[in-house]
Amino acid sequence: RIPTSNSGYTDYRTVGSPMVMKEGLVYKMWYVGNDDAERIFYATSSDGLNWRKRMILPGHVLGPTGSGDDGWRVSSPTIIKDGPLYRMWYTGLIYSANPSLQTYRIFSATSLNGLVWTKVNNVADGSRDTTGESSDGRLSPGTGSSGDSRHVDYPWVMKDGTGYKMWYSGNDGSVWRIYYATSSDGLRWKKYDNTIPADRTNSGEVSTNGRVPLGVNGTGDDAGVFAPKVMKDASGYRMWYTGSDGVNHRIFYATSPDGLNWKKYNMKFIFSAEGFTESFRDYI
Repeated sequence: RIPTSNSGYTDYRTVGSPMVMKEGLVYKMWYVGNDDAERIFYATSSDGLNWRKRMILPGHVLGPTGSGDDGWRVSSPTIIKDGPLYRMWYTGLIYSANPSLQTYRIFSATSLNGLVWTKVNNVADGSRDTTGESSDGRLSPGTGSSGDSRHVDYPWVMKDGTGYKMWYSGNDGSVWRIYYATSSDGLRWKKYDNTIPADRTNSGEVSTNGRVPLGVNGTGDDAGVFAPKVMKDASGYRMWYTGSDGVNHRIFYATSPDGLNWKKYNMKFIFSAEGFTESFRDYI
């Protein structure tokens, strides 16, 4: 467990959003701590059970006024070890006195030891859809009626072959859905398709272009899907994501043969006198 710290420390309110990597005999965790602002912290463990906290990561404080991450949030880290470098993509909030102008954007940072990080470029980039590439590891909201026209958040990056793949959460001003982008170097990102996909049931319908849409009315993810975590094995790609029915958040599951076409599985809650248990059913 990772508890909150005592009052006066910058993770005394909440801790969450862990990203864990094992290197040799050491487990390394980067997590988000909150003291009315979210920042990224670091902890280590020899067994994955007993954790030792480090202080806030140099370079992962809020950015200076006018930067793209000068708001109250530097969070949602996804990290890979890429040769000698640790590479991080994270969410930053650009502050505005007008809440409707505050937006989440994705930025990038690098480190030689996982402790001292250098932000690549935390200047807010312009809006971008599927034409052209972003730069410096950044990903910005889309334009007009696109599905990510307000926010981009919760990046999940993997190096796959010679390139990089990112699944991220996009918001159009009201609803979160999952979208997809690719990069040849982890710095120049191109969105694959940020148009809003049609809602899907859990009965075997397949979404396209790396997107994971809402479920139909009455499903557990009919009000929002976000925060994807993706792995690849011999059978293809597996995704665990958070789904919302407008009241509760739960974890759901989807699979894909290629990272583009996703089929949701179904989660059914069985309630009992002692509480509830969860059963999972695979629709083939």
